Formats: sequence, structure tokens, C-alpha cells
Amino acid sequence: MKTLIYACNILILAGWLYASADTSFSSAALESAETLQTGSAKSLIPLQGHNLTPTSYGPTQGETVVGTYAIAYGVTQHFSVGTSPWIVAAYNMPMIDLKYATEISGIMNRIALEGIFFKTAQFGMDWYHQESIWIRATATKSFSRHYSIHTDFGFQYFWDSLAPFSMRPPPLNGTPVTLSVSALQEIHLSQRFGLFIESGGLGVNYPNPYLHFGSSGFYQWTKGYLQLGLSKTFPLGPHQIVPGAPANVWSPSPGDARTSIYYINPSPIHPELQIQFKL
Repeated sequence: MKTLIYACNILILAGWLYASADTSFSSAALESAETLQTGSAKSLIPLQGHNLTPTSYGPTQGETVVGTYAIAYGVTQHFSVGTSPWIVAAYNMPMIDLKYATEISGIMNRIALEGIFFKTAQFGMDWYHQESIWIRATATKSFSRHYSIHTDFGFQYFWDSLAPFSMRPPPLNGTPVTLSVSALQEIHLSQRFGLFIESGGLGVNYPNPYLHFGSSGFYQWTKGYLQLGLSKTFPLGPHQIVPGAPANVWSPSPGDARTSIYYINPSPIHPELQIQFKL
């Protein structure tokens, strides 16, 4: 069943490999796409992507981005630091995000390496209980100013997963590692309107892996963007915990996140809602 997880991404990967060999995608078109998305021309605010699959864009030196999804500052031209008001407020989970992004030459146009540290604290609803790190490597290929694709590999390690967020679906074997492989297609219908289409696998190292799909629409303007959409995770096989799994993993107690209908659902829905502004 794990083969199914990779099937969607293989098809997408084959598409951009074929297109990368097509000389009709001129360097001028790629430069136009780069300028539009990186903000190098100070035109439109860079898009962040989806919860599972980010883009390789980010604030450049001296730029500050604020919003519901992220607050980030460009320390240098390629390195930024940030946090997420949404994660802090909704998940009682302070976090810090360090991201390095740069343009490259070759098959891909941009790459980004991102490290995110999460640790819950006792405030708000106090449903979640998690301490983890998420390392994400993202590569972007811009075929034209209308179409780009972002491919991402994610590594999550959980020191504490008593009541984690839904990007940590239940593993049958209780492993502290959650791996993901996904792709996010970015389609610009006009200069300001566009779509994200996402597909991939979450928990690809589990004996019970999950498929992940999502879509959202966005509207950009000079100093901000609005993004509305959903993504959903589907189990490929049994999701119940087998006898012998660690007692401290996936053993719900009253008051924690796993007693919520949003979490115990084996096919959770993830909001892809963002309102972001560039100062």
C-alpha cells in the first residue's frame, strides 16, 4: 500500500521532468515567475503554501511578514526567523521557525531548508501535549509565470507525542518519527488570483501510511494575500492501535486533544486559511 502514496507524486514529478527538457519554457518566463513570487521586484507578497507542503519563498533581508498563519522577519537575503500565531493560540504550542531559501541553477529554480521546533505550554484550552522538531526540505520548479511546483520532504521527531497536532497521525508501532513526501502545484489564473493543489503521503514510514490531498485559492495584492482552502488526510489501512503499542502513545485521557472529534477522526480535515501582510 505504500506504493500508492508515491503514485501521485511520481506522476507530477514526471510532468516537470518532461517540461524541464522542453526548450519552450524560456529563461525569460522563469525569470518572470521568480520575480513575481520571491518579491524581488517588491510586487506581490510571497505565498507560504500549505500546512504539510510549504513553498520555498520567504521574506528577504529587512522584510517583515505578519498574519494569522505566520509572523516572520528576513534576517538576511536568504535566512528568516518566524513563528505562527495560529499554532500558538489554537494548539497552546509556542514554536520557532528557521528557514534558509535561495535561488539555484539547474532543474530546480529555488530550494529551502526549514527547521521548526514545537513545545506545548499550559495556557488556553490546554488540549495538546507535544514536543517535536520538523525539518523540511523544499525544491521549487517554475515552468512559467503561471505554473510552479513545490516538492517537499519532511522529517518530524517527537520527544513527546502524548496529544500532538494532526500532522502526526497515529502510527501503529508508536515510532517517534513521522516522514512525509508531498508536492504542491501553484497555478496562477491571473496576476492576483490562483490555486494550490496538493498531494502526497504522511507517515510514509508507518506500517499504516496515510494519503494527503488538499486545495486552496488565493488572492494577492501588493502588501498581502488571502488564502482559503482545506486539506485532508486518509488512512490507507487499519488505524486502530495494536496490542503492545507503548502505553504513553495514543492512550487518550479526559481533557486532551485525542478526546476531540477533530482528532479521533481517522481522516482529519486541516484548514488552509491564511491572511498575511507585508510591512
